[in-house]
Order: sequence, then structure tokens, then C-alpha cells
Amino acid sequence: MIAWPGCIMVRQAANRIWWLVRPMRQGKTVAEVIETMLEENDYFNHPVYLNYELNLVDEPEEILLLGDPYTRIKNVYTGNKFQSANSWYRKLN
Repeated sequence: MIAWPGCIMVRQAANRIWWLVRPMRQGKTVAEVIETMLEENDYFNHPVYLNYELNLVDEPEEILLLGDPYTRIKNVYTGNKFQSANSWYRKLN
């Protein structure tokens, strides 16, 4: 589970999906997704805010990760950030 404090604004749902689901469908781990989001989340790049439109999610302390940081939804689980040489997964539509 990935979470951050603050309210959830419905109109930002597409931005959260852009940062979290899209890269995981490309084979990224949860840890890689969080790292990229923290580096690139800004006011002009699908912004995700904590609780109002002036406070971006941009610090590691602002994200809570419960579970394995190496979880993937595509490709083989390896327990680290590296891809497996084998590819046995069902294609995501």
C-alpha cells in the first residue's frame, strides 16, 4: 500500500494513476515508482498534492509504503530492483 497524509481530491485521481499505475504496468517496482514521483512531481507534471494545491508530495517522509518495495505488477518478481532474464507473465491489456 502506498499512501500520503492529507485529503484525497477526486479531481487528482487521474494524476495519482499516472504516477503509480502507469509505470508499474511498464514493469517498475513500487520503490522505483515512488522515487520517480518524488523527483518529478511538480506543478506542471501531473501534480499530486498532500491536502491543498500548494503542498506537493515531494519528500520521502510524506509517503507511507506498507509492504514489499520490490513488488511489481508486470514481469517476474525478483526481490530487488533488477529485471529477471526470464519473462513469464500474462500480458496486461
